[in-house]
Amino acid sequence: MTSTRAATWLLLSTMLVAPLASAAPKTKAPAASRPDASVTTARSHAAALGNALRRHLADAGLTDSFAAYAISPSVTQLRRYVESNRLMLVCIVDLALRDEQGSVLATVRGSATTSGASPYEAIDSATHAAVARLPQALQALRASPSNSQVADARRQWEAPLK
Repeated sequence: MTSTRAATWLLLSTMLVAPLASAAPKTKAPAASRPDASVTTARSHAAALGNALRRHLADAGLTDSFAAYAISPSVTQLRRYVESNRLMLVCIVDLALRDEQGSVLATVRGSATTSGASPYEAIDSATHAAVARLPQALQALRASPSNSQVADARRQWEAPLK
């Protein structure tokens, strides 16, 4: 009776699992050979950020003012959400101001919330907001005689989110 029960269990298990195994999706290609859409998107957003930064610095006449510094831009947040049946897009851009040794001297943040705009337009708007805060950071850096005061100025001029 035990062997009959075991045989029945084995038969039942096989009958239930076999259709599931044949219905499993077939893999097309190894993951390493497929281009990752998120990597491609991140690269295009980084390129858009770099272009927007150069353009807004030039438009504001700040290119020469920041020649002694390196500006490291990054998209901190880029996300979509629905509000009142409208698709909204929020973008937050951080700009880190670095010295010749690569030390961060100041950071500024710009943000933009858009409705019906592309991610590139949101990045452009957030970059514009961040670049508008750079003169305050530069003023604080120039006013400070030592590195300890630079750190305090960085905290003082780090712009909060609106």
